[in-house]
Amino acid sequence: MNATVTVKSNGPAVSVILKGLSARAAVTVGVHAEDGSQDHGGMTTAELATIHEFGATGSGVNIPARSWLRDYVEANEPRHLEMLRRVAAEGIKGHPMEQAMGQLGAQLVGEVKERIIAGIAPPNAESTIARKGSETPLIDTGQFIGSIHYQVER
Repeated sequence: MNATVTVKSNGPAVSVILKGLSARAAVTVGVHAEDGSQDHGGMTTAELATIHEFGATGSGVNIPARSWLRDYVEANEPRHLEMLRRVAAEGIKGHPMEQAMGQLGAQLVGEVKERIIAGIAPPNAESTIARKGSETPLIDTGQFIGSIHYQVER
């Protein structure tokens, strides 16, 4: 059984793609195009997600990378591959693949959101804390974290 885990950032989407059963089924987790194109204070949610993921510098801006997705994927890839193997086994037994991949996607979304809520280093700058009223990076209005979903593809 061939299984892969890949992180992609392209325009209106930032997501991790988990493929199993020789790429016949996949689940993506992240900010997808429909949520990514939403306005988030002068930039799209996908642009904000990308800036947080990779950081941004220049023109007086210095936003450090706070990987909410890549670091999670890297730290959990062996476990994700094992989860895909279990999903594939369910498919081989005749269980609906979309349902199993949906359950996997829901679990991964929950884990990514828990990671963000727990706080991702580095901490916010004092100026950001004063503006937001919070020390926790990546959480302000809730729009970003609320835009993280999964999609099942066949």
